[in-house]
Amino acid sequence: MVRGGLFKGIDEDRGFTGNLEVTEGAVRGQITFRDASAQVRPSFSVAADTGEFKGVETPDGFEISGMSEREARKEYKLRAAWIAELRRT
Repeated sequence: MVRGGLFKGIDEDRGFTGNLEVTEGAVRGQITFRDASAQVRPSFSVAADTGEFKGVETPDGFEISGMSEREARKEYKLRAAWIAELRRT
């Protein structure tokens, strides 16, 4: 879900939050990943990882990638697809 430059989501492995900026088709920002199992069993020791990313808009969403700030040489890649645009009436 994207709203006002902030986004959040979840997939089968992890949840993520962050911010993004789009300028002339270039996408950049920061993202934090958390283990998705923490959503089921909350813990005080939830491992999180943050990283800067960059990427591009695609016809149906965007693709981004970035390096981990916690683990050396670990790269994250994320592909997002637009599903719907929600508007208040």
